[in-house]
Amino acid sequence: YNMTGLSASTQYFVWVRSDCGTGGKSVWSVADSFYTLCTATNIPYTLNFETATVPGMPPCTAAENLSTGTGNIWKTANSPYAASGFDSKTLQYNYNTASPADTWFYTQGINLVSGVSYRLKFFYGNNSTSLYTESMNVSYGTSPMAADMTNPIVDYPAITGATKDTSITDFIPTTSGVYYFGFHAYSIADQDLLFVDDISVDTTPSLPVRLVNFKGERQGAKNLLSWITASEQNNKGYELLRSSDGESFSEIGYVNSKAQNGNSNSTLNYEYADEKPFTGNNYYRLKQVDFDGKSTLSNIVLIKGTKTNSIVLSSVYPNPAKNQLNVVLTSPANDRVAMVITDLAGRVVMTRQNQLLSGDNKLTINVGTLLPGIYLIKAVCSNNCETAVSKFVKE
Repeated sequence: YNMTGLSASTQYFVWVRSDCGTGGKSVWSVADSFYTLCTATNIPYTLNFETATVPGMPPCTAAENLSTGTGNIWKTANSPYAASGFDSKTLQYNYNTASPADTWFYTQGINLVSGVSYRLKFFYGNNSTSLYTESMNVSYGTSPMAADMTNPIVDYPAITGATKDTSITDFIPTTSGVYYFGFHAYSIADQDLLFVDDISVDTTPSLPVRLVNFKGERQGAKNLLSWITASEQNNKGYELLRSSDGESFSEIGYVNSKAQNGNSNSTLNYEYADEKPFTGNNYYRLKQVDFDGKSTLSNIVLIKGTKTNSIVLSSVYPNPAKNQLNVVLTSPANDRVAMVITDLAGRVVMTRQNQLLSGDNKLTINVGTLLPGIYLIKAVCSNNCETAVSKFVKE
């Protein structure tokens, strides 16, 4: 039986009964339901997962699991971690003890126009203060498939702290069309829970600078960053920010606006060379600064480092440190290291054992018991190799 006049992306309920002839009819059957096919929607787009039937996905969305092992898939959960504000229906990834995460969640298709700046906003977080770390990136593409998620937006490789964080990123599609947004969980095996909620896509509020793109590439021993602006208003310039973990950024340089008096309606091209990048991964973003002191942060650009043959101490922060010191180590293989802290006289004041995985590792060391002063820190690996020494100040 063909039903016409139905609305797209809508749930309908159906009851059936028999026509027994001469006016007689059977009782109604048990209700069944179906959704009509989804069509692309327009901005503003919002998704809060309240229409989902836990643990299923909301209508017009989808989840995909690409794990080669037995990794889990995105599901919805009801109030999974109210202590951090995830107190309603929420998208959740639940860890697998043996396999890393490799699962995508896709929104409904959204009509976007080339050259227009859009803003993606969502909440994200985990349920572990320090023991477990989750990883997730977000991209968009022309179909709800991992292979078509070709436009990266933001990457959060180290989600921890058991807090409800806000992600706000502006982007500009180069071609008009229907686009799907993919949320990719890629946590290592045996972590814990990852949450996403309240996704929205809308046009970007009017900004002093229209950033067309921001990208970077490795050129020999340096990293070259470049960006293009379509227009600028009251723009003073750009602070170049760098991070080894995608979370804690520090300024490495400054570029003045090329616009006359900070105002321009034509395309302007910028470049900046980081002559001494970290050995491991380097995360960059722009901080655009107005003449009146207001600022706006760009999307994050990742330039992957070359593979190392030895353990490298890439970053130590915050510096000065009061209670906790974060250390980023890049390791060519799984290894166990001792983090050794000495005073300027060479006396060992603290030693901590840590397990490293191949790649970048973020370690947090409690230095609250140390006396105020200047200290040196290094890593000693299992075969007695040592990293270069880094200096930090204890407040």
